[in-house]
Amino acid sequence: MVIIMEYVYIDGEKIAIDTNRDSLGWGINGDSYCAQMGDRLLSVKIYHSEEEPLENLYYYPDEKTLSKFIELAPFVKPILLSQFLVTDEEGHYIGCARDYIEPSYPNTTEALFAIPREKALQYFYAIEEKIPVFDKNGILLFDWHNGNAMLGTIQQGPEQLYVFDDTCYSMYASRQKNNYIELRRLVESFVDDFLLQNNSDGYIHDIIMQKIYAQYRPLSFLENVSKQQDTLGDGILQYVKKLNNRYNE
Repeated sequence: MVIIMEYVYIDGEKIAIDTNRDSLGWGINGDSYCAQMGDRLLSVKIYHSEEEPLENLYYYPDEKTLSKFIELAPFVKPILLSQFLVTDEEGHYIGCARDYIEPSYPNTTEALFAIPREKALQYFYAIEEKIPVFDKNGILLFDWHNGNAMLGTIQQGPEQLYVFDDTCYSMYASRQKNNYIELRRLVESFVDDFLLQNNSDGYIHDIIMQKIYAQYRPLSFLENVSKQQDTLGDGILQYVKKLNNRYNE
């Protein structure tokens, strides 16, 4: 395998990245890598190079917006924001970086619906609690789904359900936007994935998705469906069974 090294600058420090060994995956916004900065492990995103100037691409935060994210980052965990601006050796803005999440499980959806109900709900409550900070600061959340969330730890800290990837977040003039829509989308995405993993699709799947969409508060569905059950997964599977009995009599 050919070793391709890329050098970037984070907080004034030159960081070497092996683009093969350190790769965390490709996304529409850029390529992500794991990189060491002192005793800190980071997730570094290098934006894709495009024909048009970087600042004209709507899905990249500009430097001013990223600076706002960096300012708020310590106050909104487990919603992760960028903590560092990444530049090339000429000082051009080319990406962002934040703490690396060490995954606790191979499959977050499977684990989230198998751990004790109260523990799983507490993870969601911790996310819900921080959303008003974004409303107050005029930040529009976007692109929340189970692929941008992970059960894991940061720097050997406590396990959390982290929501990450702020490259599609933006500043907005009006503060009428309801960022809780993204929490609903996150719940929908996790439930959708769980149903597919358990071969529950088609009509029953659609009914459940409509039920989540109709809730005034995004987490109400998870709370209500799992009452009297040990796990969120048990609650949803019992609900699927109930719906099957109702519509297939």
